Amino acid sequence: MRTLRPFQEKVLKTLFETDSPHVLAIAPTGSGKGVIAEEAILRTRGHCVVLVPLIALGAQLETRFQEAGISAQFLTSENRTPRAKTVILSPERWESDPQSLAETLAHATLLIVDECHCIEEWGTEFRPAYRKILKRIREQNFKRTLWLSATLPRSAGESIQRELGISFALLGEFAFPPELEWDTRYTAPQLRVQTWMKNCLDSNDNTLLFFNTRSETEKFSDLLVRSGRTATYFHAGISREEKTAILKRFRDGNITHLCATGAFGMGVDLPNLDRTFLTQVPYSPIAFVQSIGRVARFQKRGVARLYWSNEDFRWLALRSAGQPEFLNKLAQMKEFLNLPTRETKREWLSRYFL
Repeated sequence: MRTLRPFQEKVLKTLFETDSPHVLAIAPTGSGKGVIAEEAILRTRGHCVVLVPLIALGAQLETRFQEAGISAQFLTSENRTPRAKTVILSPERWESDPQSLAETLAHATLLIVDECHCIEEWGTEFRPAYRKILKRIREQNFKRTLWLSATLPRSAGESIQRELGISFALLGEFAFPPELEWDTRYTAPQLRVQTWMKNCLDSNDNTLLFFNTRSETEKFSDLLVRSGRTATYFHAGISREEKTAILKRFRDGNITHLCATGAFGMGVDLPNLDRTFLTQVPYSPIAFVQSIGRVARFQKRGVARLYWSNEDFRWLALRSAGQPEFLNKLAQMKEFLNLPTRETKREWLSRYFL
């Protein structure tokens, strides 16, 4: 039997041994929320449903759960029929074919919503299935639900509870890992590329670079290769098999620089990652914290840095096509980045997130 940390024990005790069957656990990336999910499944007699935002994360959880002795299956468009006690799926998979899930849902007593901030972050325009999924959850009336995130805004937590008609037992709070050294640097657009390129070429540290578009990940990974670094790109346009192979090559040390879009971040573990560079302003506070949270996991020290300028906001505003929710998140990012010190920025984030 594994030894659990006090926070993990508290979450599980609250979920299974109190009158609060709906638990929201907030903890930094790399703090062991995956272990909480594993233990919750192992302690559940009925079927379990695990909701995930990304293919890479679903595949990773399938492997992790199976290695822990859990009968688990990640449902995809190619693998549609549930056969395991624990099914892992995306909101789109649930929404597109609820009939194939009927028997599993009839016997399911535990729902785990991993990276639950995606309901707020992606549910408005980018992935509408995330907003619709709350209706599915309310109709299903699970006996227990476990909601996991490092970055759930206060307003989103209140909205989810209101829409489901439940009250969360809130455990934990927003925090950066103590091993993480992070900063934000205002850098003129004409100096941006040469600044982060110099940092990449001055060190062999394993580096994850975030870009706002797929084309930029491909363009700049090619630039890094031509400059003598082992690099590749990672975005939603490549296949599941390619993604798995790329992550393995990075973990094995065969790639030292990975250029990715923001969809890469959540839940993906790279134990050998030394630093993360955000080469442009992310479109929201959640995207910022999720991106820098890829580093300094497993009690390993790491560096995260955002290079930004006001030009980023103008470009993102044009790209938003005037969507109010998108523009509101951009305004929040601008307010955050214009604060004078890292301490005032940290305080702002503590107020924004649960």
